[in-house]
Amino acid sequence: MGIAPFTVMSCDNIQHNGDVLKAMLLSYVRLADTDFANWVEENVSFPNSMVDRITPATTDEDKAALVESGIEDSWPVVCEPFDQWIIADKFCNERPAFEDVGAQFVDNVAPYEKLKLRMLNAGHSVLGLTGSLAGLDTIHESVAQTELRSLLATFMVDEVMPTLDPVAGIDVHDYKNILLARFANPYIKDSLSRICLESSAKIPVFLLPTIRENLANGGKVDISALILAAWSFYSDKRTSQKGTPLVIQDQLADELHNAASRYQDDALSFLKVTSVFGDLSDEAGFTPVYQGYLSRIYSGESILEIAKSLTSAPNEPALV
Repeated sequence: MGIAPFTVMSCDNIQHNGDVLKAMLLSYVRLADTDFANWVEENVSFPNSMVDRITPATTDEDKAALVESGIEDSWPVVCEPFDQWIIADKFCNERPAFEDVGAQFVDNVAPYEKLKLRMLNAGHSVLGLTGSLAGLDTIHESVAQTELRSLLATFMVDEVMPTLDPVAGIDVHDYKNILLARFANPYIKDSLSRICLESSAKIPVFLLPTIRENLANGGKVDISALILAAWSFYSDKRTSQKGTPLVIQDQLADELHNAASRYQDDALSFLKVTSVFGDLSDEAGFTPVYQGYLSRIYSGESILEIAKSLTSAPNEPALV
């Protein structure tokens, strides 16, 4: 029909979203028309993109607050002021001027995606799991705890930054400080139960690659080991260290609970859930560190005290 090929851009919040969309669409088209599928593969663009904006689940309190202002909305969207939209500049025809609304076009989205996953997403897990054991409810409450804030800052500097690729236009230390301020926002009441939701799908993407790279390169893994030890206790007891019940939603919740509950018989039982951890239980450079923190948690030592012992009170900027 003489129609020029156009770009198909995914906005799904998943890794390599354009590549995934292309593979799925081509597999579908090939079932009907192989020649057309080949034409699509050669002529149509599927740029990767990445979005970053903390957007907690809508609550009844959010709706009620709007009603008080004279606005009725069945599903208001609460979000932080910060936003970032990274798009691969790989369009095959006309390109919308998304840069006019703040989007950043780059040659390769991967370094930005890696930065976000290993700093922000893993940082959420750090605060979510340790904060849950400490009996806290939200991310901003967790980062307000000096011990946990210092733990997260040290984790990002010592364990994450050495594994990152150069990211054009971003200073990773500035990025760290911005993250700490974002997490401290008291108006974004992001619940730890939401942050820890489906951790069995998140940890292998957000944290395990950092652990494996550090093990391969002689890097530090102490805080990562503590986070997995905290997750084991969390999965076993299903309470904070003070005994407060936790809301746990995870497709592997029962399997993780059963594995973690065998701690007394096998200190590595939790890490032996290979669908999550692979062969991490065989890593001699990791397991003794993990076992040490697990023992301290089960002995009753406060997660805040353990966190404090892992940091040297770095001079971080004050909360804003």
